[in-house]
Amino acid sequence: MSLEDRLSQGVKYDALKNQGTKPVSLKKIEITGGDFSNHFYDKLLSPALNVKDGVQLTVLDDELTSIQQRLLYTGLFRDVSVKLDLDGAPQVPTLLQGAPQQPGSSSKPLPVKATILLKELPLLKYQSFSKSTDNDVSCGVRYLNPNVSQNGDSLLVDVNLQYDPTARAITKNVWSLTYLAPSWISSEGSKFVLTPAVSSVDARKWASHKQYSVGGLLGLQRLCFKKCGDSIITNGLVGELRQVTDISNNASDAIRTYAGGDLKLGFQSHLGHDTREYVGRFTRDGSYGELNFELSGHNSVDYSHGSQEEIKLQPFIKSVGHYEGARSFFCDNFTLGYTVDTGFIKSLINADDKLHISDKFLLGGLGSLQGFRLNSVGLKSGHDYVGGSSLFKADLRLFTRLPNTKRESPLRLYNYVNFGDVYETKTLSALGDLIASGDFITKSAMSTGVGLSYKADNATLDLSYNVPLSSRSQDSASPGLNFAVTLNFK
Repeated sequence: MSLEDRLSQGVKYDALKNQGTKPVSLKKIEITGGDFSNHFYDKLLSPALNVKDGVQLTVLDDELTSIQQRLLYTGLFRDVSVKLDLDGAPQVPTLLQGAPQQPGSSSKPLPVKATILLKELPLLKYQSFSKSTDNDVSCGVRYLNPNVSQNGDSLLVDVNLQYDPTARAITKNVWSLTYLAPSWISSEGSKFVLTPAVSSVDARKWASHKQYSVGGLLGLQRLCFKKCGDSIITNGLVGELRQVTDISNNASDAIRTYAGGDLKLGFQSHLGHDTREYVGRFTRDGSYGELNFELSGHNSVDYSHGSQEEIKLQPFIKSVGHYEGARSFFCDNFTLGYTVDTGFIKSLINADDKLHISDKFLLGGLGSLQGFRLNSVGLKSGHDYVGGSSLFKADLRLFTRLPNTKRESPLRLYNYVNFGDVYETKTLSALGDLIASGDFITKSAMSTGVGLSYKADNATLDLSYNVPLSSRSQDSASPGLNFAVTLNFK
């Protein structure tokens, strides 16, 4: 909000506008809404309250703009507005007051006060969901405390379970925690982030083993809200202990080489930019893009038998790109959506294959490559899908609003075509040659289909009929009817 906008809100608008060049003295700051500790308010408001008496109004405006941005970046408020006024109104309780004006000044500054109005978001502390597909059933519980210690810090706890009724086994179990705390030593919008997690994945259906991991990220996150879109940047150190175990008797030799524990340490960076607009829960226009980069090292040595020289980390780099966009036309009756995903991993040592299976790219399944079974596309060793060091996937969808339904209707009909594959490319030049030849399109796994999508706050439904267009022997296609139903309980 500009200075002129703030002045236009004040009941003493004419007096402040006419005194725009006269020195001012901030006497008090009043806050309506929000629930923070005195320590938080002290750090938040002290820059403005420490402004010397007799400064230009524009100088004070810069400090108030900084306060407004810090409050917006907490993620707790739908709107933060600041109103400047002459300090001549009846007194009301104030949170903090500035120092009294110094006597003896030749030109008496104009006393002003600032009122900050906070409109809080309807954030839920407890939420649960259940999801059913034609392959499995999953459920989860989420606890969110957006202001856990009244210092603008937030705590999110997620528990997710996935159950396969045919195998009568839990196939995925993830416990994760995210803690965000404001970083006052950096610019507004920055937060310290801590994300520990414990997970287990039953990969016996596609790779004859189970995976267990415990680890997390410690870093700094920065949010930026602009007219051209919202951005998020996260940089941090990552550590993870991984275990490949319960290997099936008929597992391939490639899977057996990953048996045992593995330690990964490194640096990760994430950049996301969002300009999407929505009609209900469907994207109407705009785009979302993200880039992920990782520089890490890992080792898979048995510490009980390995020497110190044998357990040095084996370095690698990993980059992943994701871009999706949408464009509506004919009065939002039709929306064309598209998604492109790319990925590349390279070991930084002279070896044929020094990458762990947990770091490789897998493809297949609803939300990945529709029309194929989960993680069952591309490179195989025996009957096991072992993943690749590079990935390409593209998806094109046309959403159509059903006749005689409102513009905000949660129900849409869609047609889609998607294709993709994983590859074993050792160098960027090899990946470039693959792209230049066109094989990443003509020789990839491909499918098409029609579907019905329902998206609302409390439920989502996806019902589709899929037709694989490729007939590669290494892929496990899933033709015919697929469905997924998710219910949210608040």
